[in-house]
Amino acid sequence: MSESLTPRQEAILRFIIDHEKKVGYPPSIREICERFGIASPRGAVKHLEALEKKGYIERAKGISRGITVLANAYDRFELERQVMIPVVGVIAAGEALEAVEAVSEHVPVAEGFLKKGFEYYALKVRGDSMVDEHILHGDYVIMRKQNWADNGDIVAALIDNSYATLKRYYRKENMVTLKPANAQMEPILVEANRVTIQGKLVGVIRWIG
Repeated sequence: MSESLTPRQEAILRFIIDHEKKVGYPPSIREICERFGIASPRGAVKHLEALEKKGYIERAKGISRGITVLANAYDRFELERQVMIPVVGVIAAGEALEAVEAVSEHVPVAEGFLKKGFEYYALKVRGDSMVDEHILHGDYVIMRKQNWADNGDIVAALIDNSYATLKRYYRKENMVTLKPANAQMEPILVEANRVTIQGKLVGVIRWIG
């Protein structure tokens, strides 16, 4: 059950939420100390212990930045709860890139944006073949994990189990066209049995500044 907070505890809690929303992960103890002029790490830890005891966060001991913000914290500030989506690699919005899947970071997404019962992941965009869909180099695309697509869907497609690309998907009989959203680029035409759908685009995140 959540409890009342001191002004300093409330400020630290909001800082944790805002930091996670801005960069995708919680602040470190050192960053909390710097932000609030706390002289020693132990001072910051005491505030975190209080927030945990009062039901606003959970902490993973021995893990750097191991802070999880709980629903009570979002409710306190009347904020929509954020879900941390794993960034599993880079996706080509251009020529197909060799597929590499490893979680490198996380990005926050409002819980209400995601449909229950599905798995989601994020990819960082490299290239400019989807600019006419307002998907730019450096953006993060949020993908719903699925192995099928309807014609016209924007998908993460794996070619020959090796090369991944972000394109609009069209299938006609045994051929697939992976179409860019850039008039300067040509579509990729490939046999359907060489293409594996890894996910459907459901959102785009762009950090400003």
